[in-house]
Amino acid sequence: MNQAEPLDSRTGSDRPRPAWVWLAFAAALTVYAFQFVYEGGRQFISTDGNLYLALSRGEAVSVPINTRIVKPYAAAAIVSLTKLDAADVFRLLTSIEIPAALLVLFVILRRRNSSSEWQAFTIAAVGIPAAATFGHTPVLVDSTLLLLTVLTIAALDRGKLALGLIFACLAALTKEYGLWLGFVWMLHAYRRGHRAACLNGLLPAVLLIAVMWTLPGARSGVSGWGGFFQGAIGYQQWIYHQGGAANYPKTLYIWSWSAVWPLLFVAVLSVCAQLRGWRELSADLQDFSIMMTAMPLLLLPDWDRALLLIVPFACVVAAAHPLSRRIRFISVVASGSIATTLARPLYINVAPPRVLIMAMMLASFAASLFVLVMISRFHVRGRIEMLTPAALTAND
Repeated sequence: MNQAEPLDSRTGSDRPRPAWVWLAFAAALTVYAFQFVYEGGRQFISTDGNLYLALSRGEAVSVPINTRIVKPYAAAAIVSLTKLDAADVFRLLTSIEIPAALLVLFVILRRRNSSSEWQAFTIAAVGIPAAATFGHTPVLVDSTLLLLTVLTIAALDRGKLALGLIFACLAALTKEYGLWLGFVWMLHAYRRGHRAACLNGLLPAVLLIAVMWTLPGARSGVSGWGGFFQGAIGYQQWIYHQGGAANYPKTLYIWSWSAVWPLLFVAVLSVCAQLRGWRELSADLQDFSIMMTAMPLLLLPDWDRALLLIVPFACVVAAAHPLSRRIRFISVVASGSIATTLARPLYINVAPPRVLIMAMMLASFAASLFVLVMISRFHVRGRIEMLTPAALTAND
């Protein structure tokens, strides 16, 4: 794979363009505001949302909701101080978490000297789908997990191991998948020479287990968690039967764009390219590889929310890929993400013209095709260049 390419007319420049970044922030916040104000965000509470509200009131709830205590307990504390409604507190926290997570992600990417175009694209590609989801259903904990994930990455980037471990512990108690951040923390501690302290990375898992067995509802024990995993495995089957054979692929497709599948794909290819060449993985590639071990579990629930745990790591890895410097690639992926978001069936009160939905879906499909072609051409050309006489002589 050709890792060093000179900038040309097809690539992003090194000159900062902060206007693009602020425009991406504005677009994400606009989508969030539209979904919140006009598409039910002020009233709609999902089934999980009602359980989180019950947990914030101190009621016993089912597994695994009973272990996701960070946001419900924070909401309960704010309610006790302000006398606000618990649902309104959840909505307030979510409206803060989304822009905060995007801002921290921007700082992470800027620290890696990514182009302004790539920073803006990442904010838009991650932020706009997330804004559409959580603007419509703000009474959830996934936005909290996204914020804690990027905060963990930012803390570890600066060598703040203690702070990173705190964020990882909070993530595990926000949603059980967050315990994977503890494994990333272990790797960072090992790389910095703190080998004796590596086992501290198991603290998120230990805390999660402790909460499982001490809070109301957790004493259902193995049968409770066994039922949860059985239900998780059967969830996709339920989605299939609910929407039918025709709508299920569409649902998965929309979810995959919400998880910014091109970035995940590029990140996976980057790992494979390094392993194929028997080269040592960079720190970011190692972190991403650890998080990818959670993929089998994250594919069981709704991808648009669950995969947000991995997306920030994919954004970081993809930022080092040569394609992240190409304006055409950046534009196509951003267009696909925005078009898919606009085509999502989250419209409740404002019904857009059907022709608009169809046009956005066609634009999304076209973007997917172009992305696959550009990624394939890049990697095929990279393999061919590696087989040229000059490259073979250089490797001898």
